Order: sequence, then C-alpha cells, then structure tokens
Amino acid sequence: MIKRQYSGNERRARNYIWNAAGRYDFEPSFLAFSPDGSPDMYYNLVIGLAYKWLDMEAIQEFIKRYSASRSAEEFDDLFWLGLENCVYEKEIGERPVLEKLRREKAEAWFKSAADMSRQQMEMQSMTVYEQQMIRWSEVLGRFCHTGKRSLALAGRLLFSGSLDAEGAVGEMTGILLDFFRTDISQLKEGGERKGILSGLSLPGLPWKAPRQRLFLRTGDRIWTLYGQLSESLPSRSGR
Repeated sequence: MIKRQYSGNERRARNYIWNAAGRYDFEPSFLAFSPDGSPDMYYNLVIGLAYKWLDMEAIQEFIKRYSASRSAEEFDDLFWLGLENCVYEKEIGERPVLEKLRREKAEAWFKSAADMSRQQMEMQSMTVYEQQMIRWSEVLGRFCHTGKRSLALAGRLLFSGSLDAEGAVGEMTGILLDFFRTDISQLKEGGERKGILSGLSLPGLPWKAPRQRLFLRTGDRIWTLYGQLSESLPSRSGR
C-alpha cells in the first residue's frame, strides 16, 4: 500500500477542507495558500463547503472548458468570488462563526493590498482586484467608489445560496458572455491547466499579492495555472 507524505502546510490545508466538508473520504482537488506559503484558512473552508454543497466534478469540468482562454486565470478568480458567496449563504445558518472568519479574511485582504508595491499592483488583473475590493468592502461595511459596470459585475458575482453547481456554472457562463464577450462553447477545451486562486510564492514565478492560488492535484503531481511543479513545492514520497 502506497502512503503519501505531505508537508505540514498541506496537511493543515486538507484538514480545513475536510472539517468544512464534514467528511474525510476524499482527496481535495484544490488547496489554498497565502503568499507566505501558509494555508489560507478561510478559502480552504470555502473549498470544503463547496465539496459539501456542490457537485465539484461539475465545477472542475466547467473550469476545464474555459481553460484555453488567455483570460482563464482572471475567470478563475471571479468564479471563486461567486462560489464564495454561494457557499457562505448556504452554510451561515449552520456555522455562524463564518461571519467572523469572513470579516477577518476581508481585513487581511486590505492589509495585503496596502502592502503591495507599484510593480505588484501592475501585475494584477485590475478587474479581479476591483471585484475583490468591492466584495471585501461590502463585508466590512465600507464604501467603495467604483463605476457602474464594476458594480453591475459585483452584483452578478453574488451567487445566491439557492444555486446548485449547475446554477453556479450557468451564472458564470452568463457573466463571461455579458461582461467579457466570451462564449465558452466556442473555446477549445484546455489541457492540464487546472488551477484557481493564487498565493503561494513560487520560484521563477511573479508574486501576485493579494491573490491566492488553488492547486489541483492530478495523481502524484500538482498543477497550477502555469504548469507542472515538481521541485518548488515540498516533496512527497511513497513507501
């Protein structure tokens, strides 16, 4: 029997996910890390809640459908903003502590944004940055000055807790068409690129605060938006 060995941070990320999902009988496809490499507790909880409430195979298949787009990374971040609100609304009645954790996440985002250099700011998708700012401003009850189009997009990204995976995919499909003129039915299906969110600082890759990356495991490899990682993440061995 092969037993995988994971780094402490990976184990912690999985525990957050499994605890949120309420079960331990699956290998999480997505892991969220902060820029310093530590597990992002809130987004790992969001991943776990997505496993609890949604059909994750349908979510992954949808991501794969637009993965050939040059804007795929941007679409990932926006899609997960939508999913975050969806699972938050589904779970808040059962887990009131989510409100506090969500506020802490919002405060951490603004702190990270304030620490960004001009170079780091220039590396951001300004659409994603603005949508994150609107989302976390709303969570903290802050006023956020922005344009009508951005506010309209932010409203569409407040996926209702009444949605299932098919409904969430439908909402995002409409957003891509209405705001980005992207009809995913016309895109070729991507290959192995299967990441989402951002955050772990990787050798040779630009650090993009305050994004966070989700890593999708396929077999014994970890893939990101940028391709295969083999030596830049903590090693795993089998016995």
